[in-house]
Amino acid sequence: MDVRFATTLLLALAIACSKAPDPLASYRASCEGLQRAGQLRKGLTVDQCAERLKQSAAANDPAPQVDEILSRLSSLSAQAAHTNDPAQNAALTVEVDSLARLGKAAVKPALAKLQSSIDPDFRVAVARALSSACASDCADGDYSCLAPALLEIGGSARSPGIRHEAMERLRACTKQTFGDDAQPWIKWWSERRQDKATQAAR
Repeated sequence: MDVRFATTLLLALAIACSKAPDPLASYRASCEGLQRAGQLRKGLTVDQCAERLKQSAAANDPAPQVDEILSRLSSLSAQAAHTNDPAQNAALTVEVDSLARLGKAAVKPALAKLQSSIDPDFRVAVARALSSACASDCADGDYSCLAPALLEIGGSARSPGIRHEAMERLRACTKQTFGDDAQPWIKWWSERRQDKATQAAR
């Protein structure tokens, strides 16, 4: 095979693979089908139709939307780690806010991604979303979402101010007093989870 052709092919494949999947693709296909059949509402574009279908689907089942946001967060956090582009950081913030707005629907899949990912920037982005989505859990004494999120933020924060803020929220929520060092908090949370698991097994 020609070396130049092989190089061009590999480059094209790399670019294609690096592009984020189109979240509207399946909805757009449905709307294009409606358009071909003459059933698309007058004045409504295919893209507007696709967006409406997506919003309707998300209202009935937010799980696909959570997966899409987590996928975009993963891609954006990987890119943001290598650039200091304000637009990239702004896009990352938009996705964090979108995930947080989904509230409880986002918690289980987001926690699973937080615990399984090895990308520290992605983990912090997910933790930021969870710290907002789970803010009301303190009143119920449920720390299963907020504690891992705040420990991730506080434990990986380069800024002492961010670390202090995360630990201060943990203190206010749990009534524990371990200071700003993440290690005592991590030990406390590990022991608490172990105790709960032991009680559940009895």
